[in-house]
Amino acid sequence: MSSAVGSTGSSSTAAGSAGSALITSTGIGSGLNIGAIVSSLTTAYGAAQTSQLTAQQTSLNAQVSAYGTFNSALETLQATLTTLEDPSQLAGFDATVADKTIASASWVGLGHKGDKTGQAREVGKTVAAAAAKRGIESVVFDRGGYLYHGRVKALAEGAREGGLSF
Repeated sequence: MSSAVGSTGSSSTAAGSAGSALITSTGIGSGLNIGAIVSSLTTAYGAAQTSQLTAQQTSLNAQVSAYGTFNSALETLQATLTTLEDPSQLAGFDATVADKTIASASWVGLGHKGDKTGQAREVGKTVAAAAAKRGIESVVFDRGGYLYHGRVKALAEGAREGGLSF
């Protein structure tokens, strides 16, 4: 009678008439330290995963820090814009070029009671008239980073209506 018994992927057949089976396993009796090999492999695999996680954590920490910096700058900008929205805070400011005032205008003395866009157009016309008195016909219009719409556009259009060319 012959039988086969499998253990960890290997099998052997028993020979003999007494019906005894011989069981063998790869590694047993080979002198290999299976426990140490498995431990080394799992440590190496774990080290690679730990390295990946550390790199991801560093990247996320940098992103969170950048978000905090951006958020702080945004709050500062919002506080500044809130101040600038109040027309009484702007009273007394003049349009100046470098260190010498060539032309200045303010909506306060214009008597224009319309909306802010209309006031900006009137300021543009006033600046153009002041520049014309000094013989200035052409200027460079620096928007200061603001988009060309709304009050910025109205100021430029008012200056053009007043005779300035950009």
